[in-house]
Amino acid sequence: MLAHRLISHKKTASLLILVIFATCIPTLGHTAETPFFSELSLVNIKSGLHYRWGDSPIEDKGTPLWSEDESLDIGWHELESLTTPPGYQGEQILWIRLKLPTGDWAEPHLYAERVHFQFEAFVHGKKIFQFGDISKDGPVKFAGVAWHLIPLQKEWLGEYLYFRLNSDINRIGIRGPLLIGSHADIITTLIKEDIDNVVLTFLFFFIGLFSLFLYSKSRTEKAYLSFSFLLYAEAGLSSVPPECISFFSMLHSCIFTGGLPFLRSYQWE
Repeated sequence: MLAHRLISHKKTASLLILVIFATCIPTLGHTAETPFFSELSLVNIKSGLHYRWGDSPIEDKGTPLWSEDESLDIGWHELESLTTPPGYQGEQILWIRLKLPTGDWAEPHLYAERVHFQFEAFVHGKKIFQFGDISKDGPVKFAGVAWHLIPLQKEWLGEYLYFRLNSDINRIGIRGPLLIGSHADIITTLIKEDIDNVVLTFLFFFIGLFSLFLYSKSRTEKAYLSFSFLLYAEAGLSSVPPECISFFSMLHSCIFTGGLPFLRSYQWE
């Protein structure tokens, strides 16, 4: 009886150590609150953006007029922040333009962390990038959520870059940050930004594996099994963008409450 109690106490102590360790881990990756792009020669574009609702007339050669005529400022409004512009009235097409900053970057690229949702990018009327298929009429095919790295030519620096965006819900536009710099610096920045999430994911995974091992030694201690599932869930959350977490949480609620049509009227932030 005494031996059994000692073994039980050891198992309880092991589980307690795992809980404390897993609880303390997330604080390790949040000791520094400085912007992740501040260390390298990247420019964070926060101003000089304009928007207009609706779609552009098409010229005879098939080029959207709004993507090349910089002299036509009528209809463009200043975009004060990277969010859905004001004045949304159910439009599926939104245009945003920005003036690319100048700089001596090798292989310049523009990094856009979040763009909702399908879009095309133009410089001087030439399409230089596309994500998803844009249809002005009919249902919109959702292309997914991803960050984008748009290659630029050096002669485009200092010129206007135009985005033609498409969405059939009221979540449409560009969310920050918008960074411009060399390809190598942007990739290095992305790795530095997510290294804590990568480390946490692996740590949660291996601690969960160790907890499963402890459970396999004594099938009566189901707390180890539950704890391993919790850690695997934490590992999954550590590797998923916060935007996706909130979206799938809302989708789960809609499905189980019968409110799926609510998705279209939801006030996206």
